[in-house]
Amino acid sequence: MSEAKGTTKSSEQPTAGRIVHYGANLGLPKIVAMAALVVCVFEAAGKTRVTLRIFHPTGNDEVNLDAEYAETLTEGRWSWPRRA
Repeated sequence: MSEAKGTTKSSEQPTAGRIVHYGANLGLPKIVAMAALVVCVFEAAGKTRVTLRIFHPTGNDEVNLDAEYAETLTEGRWSWPRRA
């Protein structure tokens, strides 16, 4: 999988305050895109990583302290929202 560091299709880089999608398994047949806020961006093992605040529809928001990037919606990883 591609990492966020300069290899995303649009060459966008994550920055604090951006909204991204987080892939979640809510017990449905397919992975669901949930809104997440990039809280912090950091380097770990030469890769750009992010801390996310993930907004659950139930109101039980969570934090992922070390989220990895994926080009497509993948469970447990963040991706850029599709453009309209």
